[in-house]
Amino acid sequence: MKEKILKYFTEDRSFDGAVKIYMEHGNSMGIKNTINRQGYSEYNHKLLHEQFKEMAGIDQAEMESLLSLPIGKQIPAKEKKIAVVGNTPAVMNIMAIPEEIKKTIRLREDFPFLGNADCPNELKILVADRITAYHKYVEAHKALFDAASPEEIAELSAAVIDNYIENQEIWAELTHYKETGEVLGAHPIFAEQKRKAEIIGMTTGDQIKLLNNLNNYVARSTKEITDNPEADNDEKIFKIKQWKFELDILADILKVQPKKTKETTPAPAPAKAVVKPTSKNKNTADKKGKTKVKK
Repeated sequence: MKEKILKYFTEDRSFDGAVKIYMEHGNSMGIKNTINRQGYSEYNHKLLHEQFKEMAGIDQAEMESLLSLPIGKQIPAKEKKIAVVGNTPAVMNIMAIPEEIKKTIRLREDFPFLGNADCPNELKILVADRITAYHKYVEAHKALFDAASPEEIAELSAAVIDNYIENQEIWAELTHYKETGEVLGAHPIFAEQKRKAEIIGMTTGDQIKLLNNLNNYVARSTKEITDNPEADNDEKIFKIKQWKFELDILADILKVQPKKTKETTPAPAPAKAVVKPTSKNKNTADKKGKTKVKK
């Protein structure tokens, strides 16, 4: 099947050719029914190409390489590589390697700077995140065509869009660094890492103050969302996600248990985490329950 799909991308790429292959080898009846009912559209054509990526185990970099070649041109051979074991050359069949490892190998081939000592750590983290985002995108995209209820369709559609955007943002970061040697810095991970460094650099007293403030912010916003679920709460949900990111950092530093709430529809916040005073920084509470830090 993979050979048939690769041949399609190198010699055909027509909608009719894609339909013929998918009707024979595709698994989703939802997609087949959609194609039969709607016929050709640019979206349906791209949809079949995305399905072929999954069916043949083609990653984004390979797909872009395939589509960049003129129709009729053969794909450069990449299946076998020469590895040296001791002093003896050995043939390594990349098709026998687990898919996750293959994706990492391909990414490191496309972006050789990932192996450099001076490569920013954020870019190395994004490589793993990109593989995760791609798989989540594929899974949600496939499930979307078998979804029955409007709620399920809305949830899966959001997952498809979010993971597609994540995938593209990471690709943009890697490509920009490859071409310029400079960090683009548009992906949220760069702001997150900067904020993490700021929190780590705080005094223990300031970290405790921040912990208590963030718990209050999360509790208040969560209650507002719970009390008025029909309102446009996207901004509140986004802020809660940011605050929880900082709370996780503080939980690791101060050794407190982070609170557990739902991601999209946060539940009312539980009792605040208790932070035990240290010998260097004793805390007392006033009558109103506010934390005072003795310096």
